[in-house]
Amino acid sequence: MLDVNTKQHTQENPECEQGGCSHRRFNRLYVELAPRVLGYLLRRMPSRADAEDVLQETFLAAYAGRQQYRGSAQPLAWLLGIARRRCADRLRQPEYRGLVERDEQDSHDLAQAVANALTLEAAVQALPPTLQEALELIVLQQLTYKEASALLGTPQGTLKWRVHEATRLLRLRLTTSENPK
Repeated sequence: MLDVNTKQHTQENPECEQGGCSHRRFNRLYVELAPRVLGYLLRRMPSRADAEDVLQETFLAAYAGRQQYRGSAQPLAWLLGIARRRCADRLRQPEYRGLVERDEQDSHDLAQAVANALTLEAAVQALPPTLQEALELIVLQQLTYKEASALLGTPQGTLKWRVHEATRLLRLRLTTSENPK
């Protein structure tokens, strides 16, 4: 895992300069983690273009704030926290209020997906937002409960319950949709 902690300098880590990580080291961080952050944003934003814009804003903010990175969380958790806040900021803008449909390309991609994937997606979307987010961070982004708890500002026990409840509801909905009465 890449370490963007700026306390290690020169001899221990030749890629870091006095006062922060080099452009090359941050570029490697981008190459390694941008696809996962983009995946998170694609599920939050109404279109791929919006998700890509927020991804760029996220990494610009991370680069600008790399001096404040304390190293107490994995870089992915740190970046997802930034992405989450940037996404919320973007969705509060007037042009995004009430927007619920994805752009045409995303709709086309979903139309080509396997029927089971569509059923699962619909079931996940039907979950309350707090359960969706918990499930996404733990299952899809593979954060630890400790990392996700710190990111969301939620106790670990509450987060574990949310993942359990999301799983239970998904199982119930998918079982019901396979055996309609």
